[in-house]
This record gives sequence, C-alpha cells and structure tokens, in this order.
Amino acid sequence: MEEQEQSANPGFDVFQWANSIDEIKNNVSVELFLFNKNYTPYKVRYSEMLTQTVRSMFMIEAIEYVIKEADKGLECRDYE
Repeated sequence: MEEQEQSANPGFDVFQWANSIDEIKNNVSVELFLFNKNYTPYKVRYSEMLTQTVRSMFMIEAIEYVIKEADKGLECRDYE
C-alpha cells in the first residue's frame, strides 16, 4: 500500500531537478534574502559583478554535489 502512495505522489526528485537545472544553470537568476530573528525577510541587493559568485556559491556547488554523489550511490530518504 505504501508503494502505491509513493507512486501516486512522487514528491520532489532532487536528482531530476539537478539534471534539469544543470542544463540552464548559467541562465538562472539568483535572489538572496536574509531573515532577522522575527522572520522578517530582507532582499539583499548586490552588483551584477557578484551575480556569478552568488550563483556558484549557492546553486552550482549544490548541483554538482548531487550529480557527483548520485554516481556513488547517494539516495534521498524521508525525514522521520
């Protein structure tokens, strides 16, 4: 019964996301938000020269990690 529920509701597939975003990663825009202790969001503005650095810090490294580790047997598990 649990298999039927998983096939009906596949959820988020991080491996599919990494593969699909890897193709367009240079065309993706990045916005950075900070939150204070009251959970108020603040949008961070930075120059266009920093866009590539911010993109590589927060997205490209994560994509490369998922793709590289998937070859080594990385698997996602439900949070309990």
